Amino acid sequence: DYVVNFSTPSWQGFSANAFLLVGQDENFFEWASAEIMFADVGVQFRPTDKMRVEGRYRQNDYKRRSDHTLVGRQRIPRVKVEYQLARPLFIRLVGEYNTYEQDALRDNGRTEAPILIFNGGVGDYVRTTAFSDNAFRGDVLVSFTPVPGTVFFAGYGSTLTEQESFKLSGFRRQSDGFFLKGSYLFRVGG
Repeated sequence: DYVVNFSTPSWQGFSANAFLLVGQDENFFEWASAEIMFADVGVQFRPTDKMRVEGRYRQNDYKRRSDHTLVGRQRIPRVKVEYQLARPLFIRLVGEYNTYEQDALRDNGRTEAPILIFNGGVGDYVRTTAFSDNAFRGDVLVSFTPVPGTVFFAGYGSTLTEQESFKLSGFRRQSDGFFLKGSYLFRVGG
């Protein structure tokens, strides 16, 4: 395996880091040997004392050693923005796009026959098929700390899916979530 890893020092509120691993490992999809590539690149920027911005990109690839075709790939670009509106009030926005693709599986290490999976019925096995999942997740979090030891959170998140990766159109709503949380620290005098 080959590994490259670096980080920059923080310079005027900016820093970056990267990690890359290229080599051979198990193709757990087909229980055969694979060529792998794991990459993680991040950038942090702090334009003011109140604002932080972070961008990150991750990618994992698994390719068959026999013919170098792609078995599985996951790509995740992510952006996080945090802003301190006032001393007790904080807001965070996070956007993450997760795309995952997988080829139709086969017995790559031995027979090249298609891999069958159980489909629920008696003796009901079907071939695996190529597919992709493409989802965008957006989250908003607001935090309010009126006094030390007391904090209130409110958050909202939504997941959207689309047919083709990175088209950024034709999204369908998959799920939404909203939460409220409060915490109070009781002090016992002594």
